[in-house]
Amino acid sequence: MESVELERIETRVRRAYEMSRVRRAAVAFAPVALLVGAAAIIGQRVGYTLAFGSALFMLGVGLLWYGRSVKRAVLPGLAAGLVPLAFGLCAKHISHACIGDGCMALCVPACFAGGLIAGMVIVWVTLRRAGKVGFWVAASGIGLLTGAMGCACAGVLGLTGLLVGFAVSAVPGARASVDVDIGGPSRERGGSVFSCTRGRGDSSPGRSDWRADERTRARPRHAFGAVGRSEPKSRWRAKNRGSPSSPVNTQR
Repeated sequence: MESVELERIETRVRRAYEMSRVRRAAVAFAPVALLVGAAAIIGQRVGYTLAFGSALFMLGVGLLWYGRSVKRAVLPGLAAGLVPLAFGLCAKHISHACIGDGCMALCVPACFAGGLIAGMVIVWVTLRRAGKVGFWVAASGIGLLTGAMGCACAGVLGLTGLLVGFAVSAVPGARASVDVDIGGPSRERGGSVFSCTRGRGDSSPGRSDWRADERTRARPRHAFGAVGRSEPKSRWRAKNRGSPSSPVNTQR
């Protein structure tokens, strides 16, 4: 009977603890709601913007609640997603650009360029922080949802341009992060953790380097004491010949 009561108390405490963590995550991610509102006001498709913004808010709160490495991916992903967001909103108001007699709509190219830059930023942060695949996935989700709020004003073509630009720059970086996650830094350099010799591009010292260091640190020993390389044995005897406490005089 007591064990059942203890389990109920533990369940209530655990639920209260998790709810407090969810509230803290929601409060920490609350400023993003202002960004969603501004994007809905500036953009013309309010429904799509609010839909992407709601998904962004739920994903951000979930990542902050979950913690670990994905928690650190929220801010870089949000910063990277601001680039296609700003590009899409600005291109929608500029509408088109004319060069000579030809005119071109700027929404789709702007979303493509924004996705390209956002992907490069996320890959750079992931490799710089030696993040794992989960870090890259979390940052990519936050960045794409943030950028989609701006590119939604261009319709399906704007969202397609965002995805294509992001894929061009982010997928190769994702493969590099997978290699680092699976193989580690030693395999990336081409060496092995268990090798004793220095390989090409491997910065870990080999067996020959360790032996060289031992020879460098070694000093010849003498029966009367340590003798350095800069002071030969004959010079040491000549210098200490007149000393009364010299071992040479003691033997004589």
